[in-house]
Amino acid sequence: MYKVFFNDSFLIISDKIEILKQENLLLDPIYDFKQIENWLIEAENPDNVLNKIYINPNIDESWIQFNRLFRNIQAAGGIVKNKANKILLIYRRGKWDLPKGKFKEAETPENAAIREVQEETGLSKVEIENELTTSYHIYRFKNELMLKETFWYSMINKGSDFLKPEHEEDIEKAVWFSKQEINSVINNMFGTIKDVISLL
Repeated sequence: MYKVFFNDSFLIISDKIEILKQENLLLDPIYDFKQIENWLIEAENPDNVLNKIYINPNIDESWIQFNRLFRNIQAAGGIVKNKANKILLIYRRGKWDLPKGKFKEAETPENAAIREVQEETGLSKVEIENELTTSYHIYRFKNELMLKETFWYSMINKGSDFLKPEHEEDIEKAVWFSKQEINSVINNMFGTIKDVISLL
């Protein structure tokens, strides 16, 4: 199963209609790939919230076909906890977010995740505990649709909790939140980030 966000809409690509029951999803299934292209046109308008599920027994071929519609890029990031079990969020362009960024040439996902967390937050001693999930989201850049695949890791901060947000990347704040405090800002997050946070 793949779940792809575009603004506040998402598309699930699955080989099993049963996923609707398993996930308690109230979605209209679609079976024609052309309907995916229509979904892209409508979902690009941020005022629309259109959640769909595309069912095809050959999920691998469906995913390859879907990827051909975009320029593909890869990124990595993390959910970072400190010794007090608080979680690090950044505030960028009006949304609460998790630190993440694109790969550099020949960089592994793990190395990219650690580097991006360090650069965006100023933390120097972060370590990966385990792999969490992979998320997908679409956005438009210079009149081209991009599909970003982001590898997420659970991380621990083993140094100082002092934070220095990377203003060059439009990060206004970096803040440690308790799990309860996150609930007060979760509605001001992108859908991909909400899904990753839900794994805590």
